[in-house]
Amino acid sequence: MHLIDYAHRRQGVLYHGTLSDLDGQPKATWTYEKSGRKVTHDQPIDLPTFRSLWNRVNLDVFKRNRVRDPDRPVDPDATHVIGIAFGTTEDPKWAYFAVPANESDPQFLNWLKSLNIPTGSAGPPPVPARAPANGPGRLAKARENVYPKFFGSNWTVDREEDPDGPAIDVYVFEPGEDGRGKERDFYTLVTGGMSDKRMRVPKEVEFRRAELVLYVDKPTDEQIGLLRWLARLPLVQEGTWYSPGTTMTNGNPPRPIFDGSDLSCYLFLEPVVGRDSTLHDKLDVDGDPVALLWVVPITEAECQYILDRSPDDFLDLLDRKKHPFVLDKGRRSYVRAK
Repeated sequence: MHLIDYAHRRQGVLYHGTLSDLDGQPKATWTYEKSGRKVTHDQPIDLPTFRSLWNRVNLDVFKRNRVRDPDRPVDPDATHVIGIAFGTTEDPKWAYFAVPANESDPQFLNWLKSLNIPTGSAGPPPVPARAPANGPGRLAKARENVYPKFFGSNWTVDREEDPDGPAIDVYVFEPGEDGRGKERDFYTLVTGGMSDKRMRVPKEVEFRRAELVLYVDKPTDEQIGLLRWLARLPLVQEGTWYSPGTTMTNGNPPRPIFDGSDLSCYLFLEPVVGRDSTLHDKLDVDGDPVALLWVVPITEAECQYILDRSPDDFLDLLDRKKHPFVLDKGRRSYVRAK
């Protein structure tokens, strides 16, 4: 169980939110005043965003402002009053924080932005002050010189600013022609920044740097957040690395990656689209070629099938099932659960 409770009164309006994964899926419920009346409603939140919010409660700003005395009165006008609960629903453990309302720490301001506080009578919530944009750095420029040749000339980039950890951008390439005039009638989502650092891979693994790709009918914030979260893990979590054929569960025990989906694990493969698998021939970082890994959401039964047999056997199964490379988050398992 993970729960975040937030309260702050701004311009006379109390904003109170409860974000949790009590039923296995993230949920955010907010109450506040709008147009002179109290409003309660559920705010959309995806799993990567909830995980990011939860993981960032260990920032220094929270440590500095932890409330040790549970009987200490807190002022929702002068502070952001934040409580977290974890453990089991039968025996939850609580921690409380009172962060000053004028706190200027950029990581905390970015956490507030991710909280997605609704807009009520008091107007929009505060947003982080941003330094003037200096444009992409050296490594980002190198990617942006190569990516259009593989994925197309019409693209946008969702740049990550003020991240809690290494910055991961996500490039969104629209349907169209690639650099060789080959048609791509789907969207291509590609990370940028995972390859800035080497993964801690075993000696026999060919590539130490990689980026991730996902092919979709229409891009969503959920998909962008998912790619960003997956790309950051090898950079911040010791022992996590990806290469063609590796698998990973979505939590322990595995939980659905998408609402109402049977897909609860990940398989990383060489891309099967056009020349995408040859990205490493054109892109390198300080002499290390950068591999492109296709993120394939799979079921728990399929993940076990790969572990019991081999990735090659599962690839044969994908061929027999004519598995689409464009994401189908509602597809059923190709393998029966034991």
